Amino acid sequence: MDRAFFRSQSFIGFSATLVSFLFWGIIPVYWEKLFAIPSTLLTSYRVIFSFFFVLLAVFFLRQQRGLLEIARDKREVLLLLLCGVLIGVNWWFFIAALATAHVLESSLGYYINPLMNALIGMIFFREYLSTLQKIATLLMLIGVGYMVLNLGEVPLYGLALALSFAIYGALHKLVKVNVMHGMFFEMLVLLIPAILSFLIIQERNDFFAETGTTMLLIALAGPVTILPLIGYAMGVKRLKLITVGVIQYSSPTVTFLLGIFFFKEPFSFPLFVVFFFIWLGVILYIADGFIRGRQARRG
Repeated sequence: MDRAFFRSQSFIGFSATLVSFLFWGIIPVYWEKLFAIPSTLLTSYRVIFSFFFVLLAVFFLRQQRGLLEIARDKREVLLLLLCGVLIGVNWWFFIAALATAHVLESSLGYYINPLMNALIGMIFFREYLSTLQKIATLLMLIGVGYMVLNLGEVPLYGLALALSFAIYGALHKLVKVNVMHGMFFEMLVLLIPAILSFLIIQERNDFFAETGTTMLLIALAGPVTILPLIGYAMGVKRLKLITVGVIQYSSPTVTFLLGIFFFKEPFSFPLFVVFFFIWLGVILYIADGFIRGRQARRG
């Protein structure tokens, strides 16, 4: 295959996005080792170590120039502020979902998320939603509606994860700064509330009272968090949101399998019906992507 293909922006974006989503799919195994720590405190640890990891990366890559210029750009600062808040909310709900045995619901949220990506792309970025995508959207809505009516519960964790990450991805299409600068300001936004939460809660959960293994796992929260986010941001800038949505299905599929076989969560028939409609929508969504891709190559 032509070497130019492997250097193309589309291939770079696709590869970075796929690796990020596969990594996010298996990451519950890592967080499961830290479930003894309260969700809010664990999110604080995640923000603090992520900030210092980004800070080191910025200086190591010699990208500290331009940070002050970005700080003077009110539009970019506002966008990055919103991105930081959204990703912080997403992290908290994700850790809380895993800690309260809602792994399957978290995977449900990330199945729904590409649908929200497509809707946001259609409404705000004028991306076309085909007939198959509309049918896929309807099937997913039926699945969520069945869960609400027959299981008697709203998938709060799933919807919160889906909505927060969809808006986060959409905002990243508007951000003009490079990935590392963007990550720096996002973590900076979350740093103060994270430190305050740490100071309030840490009296009952002293970091230095943890075992060496736990301390190491907590410290690894920085690279574990930031590296896939960098890959995702690279992909979003290079691909359509609809394409990102198709690739994203790799993540909840891995998480779903982990929920059943690793975390041993019960998988009842009503829950099977919910996922059946979701999966049917996913199949149509992916099929539409292949059809449109083939048409584009022919064109």
